[in-house]
Amino acid sequence: MATSANNNVKIVKSWSLMAFAKEFGTPKFAPFENKATGEKFNSLVFDNEGDLTFCHLGKSCQNMDSRDIVREKNNLKVGLNSNDKYTLYKENSSWETLDLF
Repeated sequence: MATSANNNVKIVKSWSLMAFAKEFGTPKFAPFENKATGEKFNSLVFDNEGDLTFCHLGKSCQNMDSRDIVREKNNLKVGLNSNDKYTLYKENSSWETLDLF
């Protein structure tokens, strides 16, 4: 996939969130803290009978909570990055149209 972040990390493989969960296990919403900076952040951890796969929330999902993820589950993808880490993200096609008029 040609998607690239500012740090030149590219998505090399992607799944729908639902397909990823079927393959990697039950998703759990997990709060973490960066020990070096004290920054708090959320992540998903997929549990496949004790085999854990961590997936960080990409920029488009950083402010989502567990209810948002469940509500948007059909519009979310998980990408395997070129740095061998997984990222949850929204596709551009899943952007919500605002009815302003």
